[in-house]
Parts: sequence; C-alpha cells; structure tokens
Amino acid sequence: GINSYNVFRNYDYGSAKGIDINLEQRGKMLNTMVQYTYSIAKANRSYDWEAYSKATTGEPVPTQEYLQSYDRTHDITLTLYTVLPYGVRMGITSFYQSGYPYTPIITSGATQQEEGAKNSERSPSYKDMNISLSKYISFGKARVSLGASIYNALNITNALDIYYTTGD
Repeated sequence: GINSYNVFRNYDYGSAKGIDINLEQRGKMLNTMVQYTYSIAKANRSYDWEAYSKATTGEPVPTQEYLQSYDRTHDITLTLYTVLPYGVRMGITSFYQSGYPYTPIITSGATQQEEGAKNSERSPSYKDMNISLSKYISFGKARVSLGASIYNALNITNALDIYYTTGD
C-alpha cells in the first residue's frame, strides 16, 4: 500500500551487579561511617535506539557486552562526625569514585584515526573532601543554628572531561 512500516526486534541485554557494604561506629566523642560499593554495569548497547540506527546504516549490531559509560566500579565514602569544645559540631566527608569508561581514539599515521575497543579505557578517578561546622545558639525559647561548609577542603583538581585521543 501507500504506508511503510518497520519491524523492531529487541535483542538488547545487559546486567548490573554489585555489593554495598556499610560499617558504622558510634562513640561518645567520635562517630565514623565507611560505605563501599563495588558494581559493574554491562550491556550490548548504550541506548535503546542504537541497534535501529546501526541497522539502517548497515553497521553490525553489537552482540557482546561491554562496560557502560555510567559504570563506576569502586565508590567509597568516609564520614567522621564529632562535637568540638563550645558545642561546635564538625563533620568531615571524603569521597573516592573510580573513573568512567570511555572509547579511546587511536591515531595511526599522520591523519588516520579509528576507535579502539568500546569503553576499554577509564577516565581519572574522582576525589573530594568536605568539612562542615555548626553551632546552636539559644535566644529565649528559640534555637538558631549557624554553620559553615568548606567544599573541596584539600583543593583537589578533578578532570571534567577527557581527550579521547590522548587520555589526558
């Protein structure tokens, strides 16, 4: 007839597996918590229309699982909380997260470039440390909390993006 149609077959598959461990110590002077996550996210496509766009251009559709761009294999958080003299409360939170996978671009010759294995390289890891201070002050029956937060207390420079040709 005058209408055309497409037939979709879903051959997508993937898996996300991991474990989350929390350890907490509550003391009179110091409270600590460590949270660790190990996880792996793999699939045979990055997004739902990838197979359709490749099928229309004649490119082979992926049949093997590879790491997804949102995979962060290791994630660890350490939190310390204590009450200092004069009722000042202090919390320190430090964070580490492994880098995201990316597909490198390999240069051979002066101008020849091709993609490497899908998501086979990792960006640099992300690190951070924050400090917060707070103090309650009473005014009659009212209680006010004053606080200050110091973000990136160690002045760590984290990568925002990567050049896929050099990994820098």
